[in-house]
Amino acid sequence: IICALLLLYPAFSGGTGYDIHENCFLTPLILWLFYGIDRRNTVITAIAAILTLMVKEDAAVYVAVIALWLIIKTLLHFKKPELKHLITGTIMLCISILWFLLATGYLAKFGDGVMTNRYENFMYDGFSSLITVIKSVILCPMKAIYECVDIEKIEYIILTMLPLMGLPLLTRRYERYILLIPYILVNLMSDYPYQHDVFFQYSFGSTACLMYLTVVNLADLMSNWRRSMLIPAIIISLVCFSSLIIPKAIRYPKNYIKYNKHYQSIQDALETIPSKAKVTATTFYTSYLSQREVIYDLNYATKEHVLETEYVVISLSADLKKYADKGKENGLEKLVELLKDYGYNAVNEIENVLVIYKKQ
Repeated sequence: IICALLLLYPAFSGGTGYDIHENCFLTPLILWLFYGIDRRNTVITAIAAILTLMVKEDAAVYVAVIALWLIIKTLLHFKKPELKHLITGTIMLCISILWFLLATGYLAKFGDGVMTNRYENFMYDGFSSLITVIKSVILCPMKAIYECVDIEKIEYIILTMLPLMGLPLLTRRYERYILLIPYILVNLMSDYPYQHDVFFQYSFGSTACLMYLTVVNLADLMSNWRRSMLIPAIIISLVCFSSLIIPKAIRYPKNYIKYNKHYQSIQDALETIPSKAKVTATTFYTSYLSQREVIYDLNYATKEHVLETEYVVISLSADLKKYADKGKENGLEKLVELLKDYGYNAVNEIENVLVIYKKQ
C-alpha cells in the first residue's frame, strides 16, 4: 500500500510529468540510503550516500541532514551496538559538508556559482551568499515561518501532507523532525515558485524523506490505527492523482497527436544536421540534437562558443534578450546580424517556427 501511495503521491507523480531532471535520481537513492542505514549495511549506505552526492551540488543537504539525524538518534537512544551508527553518521556528515564546499567553490570559480537568487527573500544589506540566509533565519526566525506559510505554500503543504495523512509529523521520536529540514529548506523557505510546485522536480529529495517518515511513524502505531490512516491516504491520493495529475500528464500526448505534422516537420528539419556537426540551438531543440558531437544552448553559450559551431538553430519564439541591445524586447535581429557578419547563411527554415543557419 505504501508503494502505491508513493506512485500516486502528487509531488512524485506530478514531478515526473515535467521532464527528465537530475533530481529524479534523488528519491530512489535517498530511499536506498535509509535502507542501508536501517539494515546496518555499511556498503549499501556508502554507495547510496556517494551516488546521492553525485546527483548535484546541493544534494549534499540531504546526506548531511540524514547524517545529523543518525548522530542525534544514536546519542538519544545509545546502545553499544549502535556505535556503528554514530561513526557512520559522523563520516557522512563530514564528507557531505566537504563535498558541498568543494562543489560550490568549483562552481564559483569556473561557473556562475550556486543559485542563491532563489533565496532572495532572505538576503539583506546587499549580500547574496548562503551564509546570509543562515544569519537571516537565526536573527529573525519569524521571517522563516512567515515565508513558509504564504498562500501558494499552504496549497503545496496540503498537497504534500494530506495524502500522507500528516504521518511525517505524527511521532514522539522528536529527532525524526530533523528529516523535515529538506522539505522546509528546499520547498518552503524559497520564494522561487517552482520549488513549491508539485509539478516540478524540486520535491523529489524531500519526498524520499517524507515517505521514510511515513513508514517509520506508521510502524509505531497500533495495527488498527495503521488501517485507519492508510485507507483515507490512498483515497485522497487517488483523488489528487485523477483530478490533478492525469489531466496534466495527458496534455503532452494529446498535443503531440493533435499537432503531429507540425512536430514532425521540426524533427525533419533538425535531422538534416549531420551527427558529427558542432551545433548551437535554443533550449527546447537541444534534447533532440543531443547526439551531435558538440551541442551548446544558445541562451547560455558564450559568443565564442556560438561562433565556433557549424550550425545554429534558432526557435523564432525563443527569448533571446541576451543578444538584444538595451531597451529592446528581443535579440533575434541582433543575433541574425551577428551570424551573417561571421559567414552564416540560412539553409533551412520553417515559417514562424525555426531557422537553421550554417557557416559557409
